[in-house]
Amino acid sequence: MSGCAGSCCSSKPICPCRFDQNPEVSSLPLVVACFQQRQAGLYAEQAYYASLSSLHDAVVDAAAALGEENGLRPGSEPELTPTQLDALQQKLVASAKKLADCQRFEDLYQTVADAIDDEAFSETALYDTALRIGLHSGTLPERIKLHTGNRAAISALCGDPAENCWLDLSELPAVFQQLSAAEAELCLSICRDKICVLSPTPA
Repeated sequence: MSGCAGSCCSSKPICPCRFDQNPEVSSLPLVVACFQQRQAGLYAEQAYYASLSSLHDAVVDAAAALGEENGLRPGSEPELTPTQLDALQQKLVASAKKLADCQRFEDLYQTVADAIDDEAFSETALYDTALRIGLHSGTLPERIKLHTGNRAAISALCGDPAENCWLDLSELPAVFQQLSAAEAELCLSICRDKICVLSPTPA
């Protein structure tokens, strides 16, 4: 199947501020406004996964995206072989009933993590896989998962977070609370460098 991994927004966009600094983006409200102007990829991915005919298709496609994006931890093998990817897809597909029964995104994430059960994969990759499945099933995050991609930004905004925890939107500065949890996670991930520069030291 030709999946979203090859046709729409397969990976998190790179914040332009990481390269040109964007001096005009000089406050957290402007970071959020800049992000909102550039987040079309999230909507494209949401529309794509919602359009799939079954949860099975969403699971298979999410597994394929994980392989195509090389969602492995640094130091792991550089890419998945076809045999490894097929085994990964089979693990996720075998968990389809459990995934369908998940009423909360936190449970969906944990089910994906348990199904893959491979320390080689990053937290960010597991989150993105769960989100893609959730975009089809409608099981979307209500809280923000702390992972390697957003931990620095959250630390800058809120102080050092606990390991492997979820953050309520209300714990973030008010400017981020206009976003959904999925949008906030994406903003904290791709805009983390600018957020860290602009954030006051948390009390």
